[in-house]
Amino acid sequence: MVAPLSSWIGAAASLIIGAAIGILFTFAHHATWDVAGVPLPIGLTLGLAGVGMYLFGLRLLTETRVAAIASGIGIVGAATFLAAESATGSIIVDDSVYGWVWMVGVGIVTAAGIVWPTRRAEPERRDTMGRLRNQSIEEPE
Repeated sequence: MVAPLSSWIGAAASLIIGAAIGILFTFAHHATWDVAGVPLPIGLTLGLAGVGMYLFGLRLLTETRVAAIASGIGIVGAATFLAAESATGSIIVDDSVYGWVWMVGVGIVTAAGIVWPTRRAEPERRDTMGRLRNQSIEEPE
């Protein structure tokens, strides 16, 4: 069985959006905010939270895991690509605590977003007479 064209287009769009999110947050993961001389990892925190909210939102909005898997591939692929040393010797994700927490954290958050359970429809509730509870009861005339 072949999936419909719309699901292929949705998966491709999710892959591209996931890669864009991965690139954006990988560049921003090393940002800190100094409060009373203590550097707070605001880029790392917002990056992991943003990846998590995006993937969990996808799981809540879609019935299948296809969009979340495609986005996860884009996010982790972009972060992994940017962690490699370029031909000129520059690196985006360095060998520091921030770099390791970003690489491991983005993998864990992405995996959690993909395996998040599917939202199920609320079961029909019936009263003792077998009528649906949300239906109004009409009075006989």
